[in-house]
Formats: sequence, structure tokens, C-alpha cells
Amino acid sequence: MSEEILLRLKDMLNRKRECLQKILYVVKEQEKITFNKESDLEIFEEYIEEKDDLILALSKLIQENEEFIQAGEADSDRIYKDIKQQINLVNQEVISLSKEIQTLEEKSKDNFETYVRKERDKIKNFRIKNQMTSNYYKNMIGGQLEDSYFMDKRK
Repeated sequence: MSEEILLRLKDMLNRKRECLQKILYVVKEQEKITFNKESDLEIFEEYIEEKDDLILALSKLIQENEEFIQAGEADSDRIYKDIKQQINLVNQEVISLSKEIQTLEEKSKDNFETYVRKERDKIKNFRIKNQMTSNYYKNMIGGQLEDSYFMDKRK
């Protein structure tokens, strides 16, 4: 009975590890995006959607694992040493995958924030240049009318 419980716990951890490995793959692919092409933003959004699905699956696995442990089915007094060690190894691998994903996510976040900052600066510069151009033409039109009026009046 306790061996079945341990195998079930080990299976849950393995599924959790597989899910984290998929997330890690998506994060690594996402990190490769340079935002030099316009299509890069679309690809970035696709990776975010894929990650969202994987994160939902991971949260379900975590919830299932917590419910399993809270139900008291995984009693540590009855755990065999070899299976317990295997579970601990898988758990440590899950933790290391989580940390790696976290660091890659930070890098990806920084790249995206840099891209957004550049795009905001482009928009700001465009608005400033557009306003300056508009003011220039307004002044030119206004100045020409006044000059021609005075010239006609003096004749």
C-alpha cells in the first residue's frame, strides 16, 4: 500500500518536472527574441500564451500534490528509503528547474522592457517632431499673411 502511495507521489513529481522542462524550453526560446523584426513581438506573444497554458497545468499539478499530501496518504513513517531518495532527487531537480526558469524570465523581462522603452521613445519623438512641424507651418502661414498685408497697405 505505501509503495503505491510513493509511486503515485513520484509520478506527480515527474509530471511536475516534465511541465517545468516544457516551460524552461519556452522561456529559452523566448529569450532568443531580439525584437529587431516586427514579427518578433507576435512570436513573443505566442510564447507567453503557451507559457500561460503550461503554468495552469503546473498549478493543477501542484494543487493535486498538496491535496495528496494533506489527505495524509503520504505518511513519512511508511516510506521506503530508496523511493524516498528518488523522490527527493526529483524534487531537487524540480527546484533547480524553477530557479533556472526564474532567472531566464528576469532576462526576458529586461529585454522586453528595453524594447517597450525604445518604442515609447520613438512615439514620443514622433509626436514632438510632428508638433514642431505643425507649429512651424502655422507660424509660416501666419507670418506670410501679416507681411503681405503690410506690404499691400504701404503701396
